[in-house]
Amino acid sequence: MTNEMNSELINRLKNEEEELVKELGEVSVKTEAGFEPKPTDFGSDTESYDGEEADEAEELGNSLSVKTVLESRLRHVRSALRKIESNTYGTCEHCGTPIEERDLEIDPARPHCKKCSE
Repeated sequence: MTNEMNSELINRLKNEEEELVKELGEVSVKTEAGFEPKPTDFGSDTESYDGEEADEAEELGNSLSVKTVLESRLRHVRSALRKIESNTYGTCEHCGTPIEERDLEIDPARPHCKKCSE
């Protein structure tokens, strides 16, 4: 991989990392332990049920799903950046074979080769 290509991938990964952290901030709150779901007000009105609590519970479930996907992607992006620093970038985490450059161009945070991804 050329230095120019490497620099481009680093920039893409850093930009994606920034965007993921921003998106996580929209669906969660950053704590010392990581990102926690934003608190949901389930209300305290027990006399009239109009489905609001169910809507809020559904919203919380959706936020947790989005948060999980974003955190997973952020882990892959940060792992790729660490691999670049340690000169192990582009190597499959499962079998140790090189990941094809065109696959890394499509997804610079790709952790596995095609064979191990199947």
